[in-house]
Amino acid sequence: ESAVRAGSVLVNEIYPGTADSNGLPAGNVATDEQFVELVNVSPEPLDLLGVVLSTTARPRAHVFGSLVLPPGAAVVVWAQSPQGPG
Repeated sequence: ESAVRAGSVLVNEIYPGTADSNGLPAGNVATDEQFVELVNVSPEPLDLLGVVLSTTARPRAHVFGSLVLPPGAAVVVWAQSPQGPG
């Protein structure tokens, strides 16, 4: 379990992939990418070990290994769209 607490990490930016006006996948979903940017807004370094990023389609889309994020620093996690191959 991670020591990261609510309020210490800000989801600064999300790109959920290409979608049409109905929110359905558009374009080449086999190569579509998604990303989320997380920022440490606490005054302390944060070890993201065990932090889980999830979606309804992928409950454990990304699980961090040991990554120490200094105060004010950001990390971007990229992933291929769940509609793509895999």
